[in-house]
Amino acid sequence: MENTTKKSFDDTKDTLISSVIPAIAKDNENNKTTILQYLSRLSETNEKALEVLKHKNQKLIEIFGENIKRVEDTRATLDVIGKNLTTKVGAINKNLTAVKEHTTVNNNNQKVADEKMNKLAAAIKELQINNVTSSQALRVLKNNLINVQELEQLASANINKLIENSSQLAVRGKVNSKSLLLQITKT
Repeated sequence: MENTTKKSFDDTKDTLISSVIPAIAKDNENNKTTILQYLSRLSETNEKALEVLKHKNQKLIEIFGENIKRVEDTRATLDVIGKNLTTKVGAINKNLTAVKEHTTVNNNNQKVADEKMNKLAAAIKELQINNVTSSQALRVLKNNLINVQELEQLASANINKLIENSSQLAVRGKVNSKSLLLQITKT
């Protein structure tokens, strides 16, 4: 009977050590892996969005550069017109036409640039909203991880208590067995 109790206790202990504790540890590791994968995907998404915004900014810089060049070209043309005003009235009319065309192009480019800036501002605002949402999700995930770790500690404490109670039960069973044997032998 004593061997059976000890064997039962050893089997319970072995089951806890070989199955229950590793399963809890594996679940914890899987949760960590899932969280890290989610955070990695989130980081990649943010990096891609930033790369797109960088590309759009570069295009806007190029447009602004073209506009500045055209403005400088227009100023140079106006300087030449001012110097030659008295002698080249016909050339002035041609240059004024060119200036009007450049101004129209500049205005159109400015409108396009304004529209793109507005779109860029909206995209940045959306990215900021996504960043806030991502931060909130990260906080929730961190809290969940803390909860899982606390549950793991609680499970370990409960397993230790179960082992202790099983040991006490085995000792009491042994004492009761001896007491019962003594009573049987007396009768």
